[in-house]
Amino acid sequence: MSEKEEIHSGSWVKKISKNGKWYLLTSIFTKGAALVLLPIYVSYLTKEEIGVFTTLTSIGMYLPIFISFALESSFYKFFH
Repeated sequence: MSEKEEIHSGSWVKKISKNGKWYLLTSIFTKGAALVLLPIYVSYLTKEEIGVFTTLTSIGMYLPIFISFALESSFYKFFH
């Protein structure tokens, strides 16, 4: 079966839905775990500790973006 026939047969939709469900489930699990852990964090941490925790979480989210700014150009320069 050629690629064009495969696209029209709908098998790519099955493949995307089969593999995409794992991304959806992990996303739901991550958000659900955060929701369950929130009351635990609030009951055990003080206001100052929660502030430090959220600051570190924010840094952990944005740091990879800043680290990888010139990564594509360095790969191109040193490997091509």
